[in-house]
Amino acid sequence: MRTLLKSRWFRIAALVLLLAGMYAGAGFWLVPRLLRSAIVDQAKAALGLEATVGEIRFNPFLLELDLRDVAITDASRQPMAGFSRLFVDFEISSLWHRAYVFQEADIERPFVRAIQGTDGRLNLMRLEPKSITPAPAARNAPLPRIEIALLRISGGSASYEDRSRPAHFTMQLAPVDFTLRNFVTDAQGGQFHFSASSKLDERIDWRGSMSVRPPASDGEIRITDLSAHTVWAYLKNELGNRIGFIVHSGKIAADAHYRFSLRDVLQLNADGVHVEVSDLRVAPPGSAADWVTLPSLKIDGTSVDVAGRQVHVDRVVLTGLGVSAWLNADRSINLTELRGAAPPPVAPTPRTAAPPAWRVDVKKFTLEDAHISAEDRATAPPAKVVLAPISLEVDGASLDLSRPLAVKLASGVDGKGRFAATGEIVPSPLAARVAAKANDIDLRALQPYIAQLTSMTLKRGFLSGDLDLRYQHGGPAITLAGNVRVDDLHTVDNALRNDFLNWRRLDVRGLKFQVDPDRLTVARIVARAPYARVIIEPNQTLNVKRILTRAGPGPGSAKTAAKVRARAAAAPPPQHAERAMPIAIKAVDVYAGRADFTDLSIQPNFSSGIDKLNGRILGLSSAPNARAHVDLGGEVGPYAPVSIKGDVNPFGPALYADLAMSFRNMDLTIFNPYAGKFAGYNITKGKLTTELHYKIVGRKLDATHHVVVDQLEFGGKTASKDAVSLPIKLAVALLRDRHGVIDLNLPVKGSLGDPKFRLGPIIWQVLLNILTKAVTAPFALLGHLFGAGPQIQYVDFHAGSAALDATGIDKMRAVAKALGARPQLKVDVPIAPLAALDAAALAAGQFAAEIAAARVAQAGANKPKRTAAAPPPFDQLDARAQIRVLTALYREQFGAAPRFPPPAEAPKSASEAQLAQRTYLETQLKSRITVGDEELKVLAEQRAVALEKALLTDTGLDPQRVFLVANDKAAVHGGMARLELSLE
Repeated sequence: MRTLLKSRWFRIAALVLLLAGMYAGAGFWLVPRLLRSAIVDQAKAALGLEATVGEIRFNPFLLELDLRDVAITDASRQPMAGFSRLFVDFEISSLWHRAYVFQEADIERPFVRAIQGTDGRLNLMRLEPKSITPAPAARNAPLPRIEIALLRISGGSASYEDRSRPAHFTMQLAPVDFTLRNFVTDAQGGQFHFSASSKLDERIDWRGSMSVRPPASDGEIRITDLSAHTVWAYLKNELGNRIGFIVHSGKIAADAHYRFSLRDVLQLNADGVHVEVSDLRVAPPGSAADWVTLPSLKIDGTSVDVAGRQVHVDRVVLTGLGVSAWLNADRSINLTELRGAAPPPVAPTPRTAAPPAWRVDVKKFTLEDAHISAEDRATAPPAKVVLAPISLEVDGASLDLSRPLAVKLASGVDGKGRFAATGEIVPSPLAARVAAKANDIDLRALQPYIAQLTSMTLKRGFLSGDLDLRYQHGGPAITLAGNVRVDDLHTVDNALRNDFLNWRRLDVRGLKFQVDPDRLTVARIVARAPYARVIIEPNQTLNVKRILTRAGPGPGSAKTAAKVRARAAAAPPPQHAERAMPIAIKAVDVYAGRADFTDLSIQPNFSSGIDKLNGRILGLSSAPNARAHVDLGGEVGPYAPVSIKGDVNPFGPALYADLAMSFRNMDLTIFNPYAGKFAGYNITKGKLTTELHYKIVGRKLDATHHVVVDQLEFGGKTASKDAVSLPIKLAVALLRDRHGVIDLNLPVKGSLGDPKFRLGPIIWQVLLNILTKAVTAPFALLGHLFGAGPQIQYVDFHAGSAALDATGIDKMRAVAKALGARPQLKVDVPIAPLAALDAAALAAGQFAAEIAAARVAQAGANKPKRTAAAPPPFDQLDARAQIRVLTALYREQFGAAPRFPPPAEAPKSASEAQLAQRTYLETQLKSRITVGDEELKVLAEQRAVALEKALLTDTGLDPQRVFLVANDKAAVHGGMARLELSLE
């Protein structure tokens, strides 16, 4: 035994056993204690935290460490980090591999609990050692070589809680699993797989290869069922009130292949990136209704090159996007509320060389089956339009705004309508070439705006058309060309509840419009079955003015108007007049048009209309010398044609019109409301034909109205207080010819610029003047019509005579001719004694007759021989002979010889004495002659009979139309008796 103990090998074996025992003791007993002490003490000393450690096992022979239930707690004794079990299998081969070789490292149920406190500090920051500072050499020392055959983390969990904001944010991932195989800390790296899930079944799956010298990784990452609300909650927690919306729901999925390395610069590339968002719903805070809904968003074929600062996307597809948008009363858009508050201003930083700009391009962007509900709540009631389904394709989107985008858009509009557009758009500088097409877009969506500007309601109307839009810098900024059509338009007067302006179809063809310089041309406008209602209101204003005038001012309108006027007054006067936009419309065609005219200002109301209006207007233009030719025709009733022809220029700088209008064979009974009111009689029969000619140059009007009325007959008298105080029936009889026709010309001249100028009242005044002249000077009218002078009703007779001279006979024949052409007229011939003139003339005639009788008696007494010559007149006898005749007549009448009074002076001669005797005899004889009323009446009757005879002899005039009437229509005129005929 001693020998054995003293032997060399024994001592070696004993030493080995002793050392092994000591090694085993140190490994199995001392290492766990030292490790426990180190963990607890270092946590306390370096971190100021409490650490708890469960069971620690170390196998010094297998170099296996088994560490359980390790946790680090914070000041509130809440665990911050830890694990359930750590198993490490370290390989002895590390000695000859010159590396730390681990066969296996297994961490079970590790956990991390991150809390951002109310002070904004993260609790995990306390895990950083307080005073341990590595030496500079250690800082730059190369990383030792480590080889890990298998690193596995299983059943882990991680939670994050932010208490720094009013709305706490919490998130937890569990389980978290990680596997790393065949890892070496050199370029070879190793293969890993990381996966984690949340309580909401959100999952991340990450696998690939990784190395640390240099840092690099190549692999795939997949995220599934990530809650959009989780992302929103995190961003809301980070950005606060800069997030103005709430995400109610939504799932996010993404997968990508990436390559990462960090040598001199960061290299990060990703390709095959696919992102999908489903069932996204966004609303503002406090709203139960979602403003934005997105059933599906897919982003495919994305590649990212961080070093090259480039992103490429093959396709972005949005399916079923729904948006509820409206314009508020303050003209703000509701969707702007979702962007939240503006970020705080950033302090200026020193300028450095700007990095290259990112290049982003999207090969195709697609919007499918979208739905947009848009409202304008600034109107009352709100205007609303629904666009659905919307499809949009954009090709070639990029951050390079100078690259063109190919755009294709299609949408339904309020159900029936359809809108489509295709073209190319350049964002900067903005340019566009787009072809748009619309079909059956319901125009009733415009009614709230129409209600603001007018007093009519749009009941129906559909817009269609195809237009090409061009926008560019330089040249015309905007050009629009194509065709537009509005079908089945129906508008209603709000006040009267009847139709105002309608048409079956209105086509605008060959439309060309441009801006800067402005210009409008139209090849053709076709109106099919247009209809318009024109009404004179009870206050004598047109319904068109009332309807097209805004219904009423809104709140604050007076104040706004005052501000506008103040600004206008303060603004400097324009330096030059703005040029009017050139307009040219080559042709306007009207088919089967109608127009109704109603006058509510009279009782009963008047109503008429034009039907079957057809025709063309050619060459409408704003050019100064342009003349558009008008040729329109229609009818007022089935047998009353209407024609409008001539030239106009309504768009020129100076208004021009030269129009001829005719209305033929119109039944006058439809005008009874006017006849009853203004004439005082209803019309029972009659036809109207008019030829109107209007010439307007600038603001000057020169108009003629040729009016022909046929077979006009009046009925019963009305009780109108507005009837003219004229014998209307007489006026009509005067104006109507033997065929029952009244033919009038009514000229009108004036200035359209005169605010008091109104064509209708002026025409009525001209007609009234004619009627007044007709009844107040009827013979003047007849004389003018038949070329006999203005005074054919006056006939002159010599004093005491009933003989009608040649002039009087000619006048009577002219009157007879006029009466023959006016069969309804009757003439009154006056029996009018005129004592002032005729009494002396009749007395002189009777004295002359007595002289003549006395001469005859004297001649018989003397028994003169017959001679061929007639005796000379009494005035040609000598004084002696005259005295003999007078003396004989004196003796006969007085029965005695005359006694001449003694002269006051002795006569100077015999002839003077004879003159005194003759004068005495004549005075005495004439004093015995008296002319009574009977003689004057007889003379008046003789004159009337003479006029009657002149009217009826060889004239064909019916004697029943000539009446001898005792009146006072006689007067002295120029020493003669003037008789005045009257008409009835």
